[in-house]
Amino acid sequence: MEKFRFARIFGSDMVLQRDREWKIWGYGAKGKVTVCLIQNGVTVSERAVTASGEFSVRFAPVSGGTAAYEIRAVCGEERAELHDVVFGDVWLAAGQSNMEYRLFAVEGREEERDRAKKLSRLRYIELSEIPDADGECRRPYEPQSDLKREFYWKRASETGGWETSAVALSAAVRYTERTGIPVGIINVSVGGLSIDAYLRREILEADEIIMRHLKSSGRYVPKEEFNAVPGRIFTQMSGVYNEKIAPLIGLGFQSMLWYQGESSCYDFDFAVAYRKMFSVLIDDYRRNFGEFYVVAVQIAPQYYHYGDKCGYLYINEALEDVCRAKPRCEIVPIYDLEPRWLMEDGELFYHPIHPVNKIPIGERIAEVLYRCINHNEEEIFPYIKAVEYEGKIARLHLSRELGKWKSRGFSIAGKNGKYYPASAECETASILRLFSEDVEEAASVCFAFCQYQDNFVLQDTEGKPFLPFRTKREPMHAGYYTHPSFADCDAAETYESCYGYQSGMTQKVPTWLPGKIYRSKHVDISFEKKEENGIENCLFVTAVPKNEEYYFFGASPAVCLSGQRNHLADYGYLKVKLNCAEGDVEFRGLVVRLASGEIFRFPPANGRPEDEYAVLMSPASVFVLELQTALAEDSSKIEFSQQQRREICEAELLFRSRKYCRIKVEGLVFTDHA
Repeated sequence: MEKFRFARIFGSDMVLQRDREWKIWGYGAKGKVTVCLIQNGVTVSERAVTASGEFSVRFAPVSGGTAAYEIRAVCGEERAELHDVVFGDVWLAAGQSNMEYRLFAVEGREEERDRAKKLSRLRYIELSEIPDADGECRRPYEPQSDLKREFYWKRASETGGWETSAVALSAAVRYTERTGIPVGIINVSVGGLSIDAYLRREILEADEIIMRHLKSSGRYVPKEEFNAVPGRIFTQMSGVYNEKIAPLIGLGFQSMLWYQGESSCYDFDFAVAYRKMFSVLIDDYRRNFGEFYVVAVQIAPQYYHYGDKCGYLYINEALEDVCRAKPRCEIVPIYDLEPRWLMEDGELFYHPIHPVNKIPIGERIAEVLYRCINHNEEEIFPYIKAVEYEGKIARLHLSRELGKWKSRGFSIAGKNGKYYPASAECETASILRLFSEDVEEAASVCFAFCQYQDNFVLQDTEGKPFLPFRTKREPMHAGYYTHPSFADCDAAETYESCYGYQSGMTQKVPTWLPGKIYRSKHVDISFEKKEENGIENCLFVTAVPKNEEYYFFGASPAVCLSGQRNHLADYGYLKVKLNCAEGDVEFRGLVVRLASGEIFRFPPANGRPEDEYAVLMSPASVFVLELQTALAEDSSKIEFSQQQRREICEAELLFRSRKYCRIKVEGLVFTDHA
């Protein structure tokens, strides 16, 4: 018989869940086992049980606080002891690499470490990987009653949390600072895990939708193939549950922090299965660990070329749907947090799927838990709660009153399902009115449901971002408008994020540059403040034209970014709003270069017929570019097919002037109406 001991999840310096009946168990019993809870040398509570092998006892709830306890188990001449045990809130930190990402690899790490070192009651345990000699992490096929080896609870006051989850630690630091309640983090996150690794086999096999998904995606692993397929053994179905979750059953959790989903970024069907798996995961874990809170973090905006290339949007939508449907579940949006990848001190902790500014996410988690637990609040982040249609108009009823916002990121569709960029107006403090001249009878709307969301602003009066929204749960199709970064002409940069550490890249890129096709040398692109809802800029193109360039110059929008649809092939017309702030300027339209190298021009349809250009005037005028007819190099008109427009890789708004000029570009709008 094995040595008399507690189960391996129990250790000195640990945190047990306050204000609930609690259980402690162990192994190696040979008769009567007496377990005592001791404070300052005095036995506070005592339980006894007679057992052979495994033993377990339950104790009455203990209030949380700064008091430290000793737990002692005695069986004959043998004893097991735990020292400096505190009662507080126990959090399960689960997910994949963005949850696992360590504090030592993120922005603000030194300051965060110093804050953690001041908190003697903040503890954590890392259930880290145990690879075999060949580097594989083989999992047990059956749920285990105990962990595979010894793990140790650590005090943040000693380590600063340097090697634990940056997201979980930063949340715990702020929660503990604000409440004084001890927090214990059990970190089971592992990079690259898929959600099915966290679920019991019986649950997976009992659901037809889940099983169909696992089999069609190659993720179903029958018993005879378990631990037999190299490369993905560490994330095979139920493996992490069997090894790291099942041995914890009997503990109580106050919260589960969930930051996972990148492994399911494929297509809409993946998200349907993910939605079911996340829902049953919460139900199953709550049966085993109590009615804990769930805080799910939306995964970072990232272009995954798999499936239909909209995977992360579907997964975030699935996370929100589950959290909105279940009590004590909250979703944390992060689309408004600019993802950054390079350490401020120049260290190259670079991987395009791992933003290093993790601490703001922890701040949001802490805020959610504080308000939910201490003030019984729900729906911490605002959302669009209902849509009302009236002819061309769609009214968005908001869960909170508006603070800052931009008329941006909204699209609206009629019954044919094709979406158009929508103008937004504030009807009341909590109602937005959307409309588009292309839609006669509004039937559905979207907000921030697209790859690039960094310049969307829709906040409540506290500055919290509204959750992305769309009326219909369906696969993204060609009729969706996904709001290219250059369309509103007020953002100097956007992030281009393409997953992959071999050929992927992530960086901030200009949304506008001096003309790339005509190689404008004497052009300056600038963005100047324009007060509109307090947060708008305007794009100015300033030029000193030269004879050597035949007085041509231009401004090029970023029409070719990883994962972005520029929509030049999707709509019949592009309307350009221009204002000649200074000088006399001819507007020649939009010049484009195809992947083949050929150059064409879309002249303004409302220009001079004889020479197909327009003279800019002040105040602003709207010019219409017909995207189905272009001028070739010999000035002949050609029908420009949709396939040709899909091959556009460079574009330039082209101007001509003989002297200094300054042009304000106020907006670009795609439409199917001239």
